[in-house]
Amino acid sequence: MGTIYGRLLGIPVMLCLAVAIGAQKPGSAKQIRFGDIVMRDFATAELELGVIARVKGPNTVVDITDAANSANSRVKAAEITAYMKKGGRSIREVERIEASGNVQFSGVRKGPGNTTVTVTAAGRKAEYDRSASRLTLTGPVTFSAVQPNPSGGGTDRVTGKADRAVYDEGKRLVQLTGGVEATVVTPDTPPEGSTFSGDEVQIDMSVQPYKISISNPSLSGVINIRIKETADPAPKPGRGK
Repeated sequence: MGTIYGRLLGIPVMLCLAVAIGAQKPGSAKQIRFGDIVMRDFATAELELGVIARVKGPNTVVDITDAANSANSRVKAAEITAYMKKGGRSIREVERIEASGNVQFSGVRKGPGNTTVTVTAAGRKAEYDRSASRLTLTGPVTFSAVQPNPSGGGTDRVTGKADRAVYDEGKRLVQLTGGVEATVVTPDTPPEGSTFSGDEVQIDMSVQPYKISISNPSLSGVINIRIKETADPAPKPGRGK
């Protein structure tokens, strides 16, 4: 049995929860529901009731559901801290999540129409600001975002690595900084896609075609735009060569 440190009527108290605390095994049914998130598969946990929750362990997972934006996210890391939003609805909401140690993020969010945007990312540290719908990772960072192409003829994919990455979920805007190497693949590019490298690359996934801005003070960046080649139309019957 472990301990949870809480606060009741302004007086610090110590609570014991055998279900919530203690040695956890991957896939264990034991979990903490903290506000509107679920924390599970942890080794140790500390809670200040209604304020903050911190869980640790190599397989620690936090599941986040955002019904208002039809979004589901998952954070996995060695240590995860969640901060409760002050005030608000009767059901308390977690406003911000910090993670460190082999951070892995995955999220699915409703896009235009009935489409979905799927994002996966990994880094050393992460902050997920739910109020701003913004994910910030420090690295080295790897990042991937996939969404259906509006033409209905395939998917658009952005992959990249950098020292730091910021993803604005609502705007579908990716900001990669430091040693950036990024690739954009769409139905209009060959399978290897178009590649970009530089000091800072911003990719706006909300417009078609994608809008890409590159800042390259070190003059070390490279842009390689590739367009899928189309076969020449066959000559019409009866027309001479």
